[in-house]
Amino acid sequence: MTKRDFFVLMIKLFGLYWIVVSLFSGLTQNFLLLSNGIDGLSFLWFMMLVAVNVGLFAALVFYADKVAGLLKLDKGFDDDKIVFGHLKTVELIKIGVFVVGGLLFLHYLPDFLSKGYFAFRGKIAGRIFDAKDSLDLVGDGLRLMIGYWLMTRYDSVAEWFVSREAENK
Repeated sequence: MTKRDFFVLMIKLFGLYWIVVSLFSGLTQNFLLLSNGIDGLSFLWFMMLVAVNVGLFAALVFYADKVAGLLKLDKGFDDDKIVFGHLKTVELIKIGVFVVGGLLFLHYLPDFLSKGYFAFRGKIAGRIFDAKDSLDLVGDGLRLMIGYWLMTRYDSVAEWFVSREAENK
C-alpha cells in the first residue's frame, strides 16, 4: 500500500465519522432551534448547514483522492510504500471502520446512560423531560446503535468502500 492510498483511506474513514457525528449533533440541535419558530433566516441557516455537511461528507468520501492531492499528504516521505505485512487494503478498512464504530460507541455511551438516568429520575420526581432532552437522548441512542452497527458489520462496510473505490478507478 502506498502512502497516498493510506491517506485516502484515512480521509474516507474521517468522512464516515464526520457524517455520523454531524448528523446527530449539529443538525439535530439546529433542527430543534428551527422547530421553535420557523422564519426565513432560520430555515436558510438550517439548509446551508445541511448543504455544508453533505458537501463535506461527499468531498471526504467520494473525492478523497482529490483531497489528498490538494493537501499534498503523500509528499515529503523517504519511501512511497507502507508495509503492513500481509494485510490487504480491505483488512485495513475493516480495522478503521471498527475503530470509528468503537469511538462512536465509547464516546456516546456515558452521555446516553446519564441522560437516560436523568429522564427516569425526572419521571419519578415529576419533572418534565422537555423536547431538547428527549432529542438528545434519542440522538445519543442512535449514535450508539450506529457505533455498534459499525463494530459488528465492519466487514460489509469495508466491502462497500472497496467496491466504491473500484468503481471510481
